[in-house]
Amino acid sequence: MLIVKGINVFPSAVETVLAEMRPEVTGAFQILLPTPNPLEALSIRAEHGEAIAPRDLEGLRGRVERRLRELLAARAEVELVAPNSLPRF
Repeated sequence: MLIVKGINVFPSAVETVLAEMRPEVTGAFQILLPTPNPLEALSIRAEHGEAIAPRDLEGLRGRVERRLRELLAARAEVELVAPNSLPRF
């Protein structure tokens, strides 16, 4: 569990939000921890879908950040990366 400005955020909740946004994102993501808890914002690296054009990445990033804020009540900073670029566990 992570604490973002006093709000408890579970990685599984992030996974759920990203899963409902498929195929715009692949569902693969990393949560980055630049500082110890509590965090000011959730830092997430997520893979965009294969059909997303480079010109559409900024709009997609905004939609992902808004959806995370709506459902988790925590601010997120999302970095979109190419499909299949994140490690799989």
